[in-house]
Amino acid sequence: MENGTDFNCTVIKLSIIIPTLNEADYLTGTLSSIIVNKCYENKPEIIVVDSGSTDNTVDIARPLVDKLILLKSLSSGKWEALNKGAEISSGEILLFLDADTVVPKEYDKEIEMVFMNKNIVGGAFEFTLDGRQFGLRVVELINRIRYRVRNSYYGDQGLFVRSDIFHKAGMFPAKRLFETSAMCRKLRRYGQLKRWGTPCAPMHITLPLVSKKHFLSASSRLPEEMSLISRTS
Repeated sequence: MENGTDFNCTVIKLSIIIPTLNEADYLTGTLSSIIVNKCYENKPEIIVVDSGSTDNTVDIARPLVDKLILLKSLSSGKWEALNKGAEISSGEILLFLDADTVVPKEYDKEIEMVFMNKNIVGGAFEFTLDGRQFGLRVVELINRIRYRVRNSYYGDQGLFVRSDIFHKAGMFPAKRLFETSAMCRKLRRYGQLKRWGTPCAPMHITLPLVSKKHFLSASSRLPEEMSLISRTS
């Protein structure tokens, strides 16, 4: 292993925290992608924090996740759900994932490779929208320029961070909007943030999130693949 590393390959423990509120239409695809797209045999810890869904989001999550937190409501904001999940996580690395977002192939390996550099405290994947409309490409372009300039990411990019640094930084701030961007500003006080994947620009690397449409079809294989998950009450 090269100098400057502080994680051994395939050893790190990853916890994925997913906040939900009426996400029944998307949650199955998201959970499926976590299992289908992982590189290593060991699976990440999956935590869902629900903020009072009135559809069958909780019924979908209950048999498929390791830990399920039921909040009465999201009165304080999404930041509260994210922090609640982090508080009960056991991973060295935390991945905060929106319930309608699909992780890239071999995401666990890619995240691990980021943290081989001890100067990196967190990062995110590239922002990509599902769909072919020209307007979506314009939104992607604007957002990509914005977070390249500001070096602060959005919640739907999948923010990953060292657990110890996340807690040391004070966790997500109490902001009802752009809580992930605000968290990035706090994390930069402790080290570098990085995008990871296919080379796009000098010293910055990107990896598009995979289209959700492709992995919704994987739901037919869920009973077999999700049998690897042991639920905790």
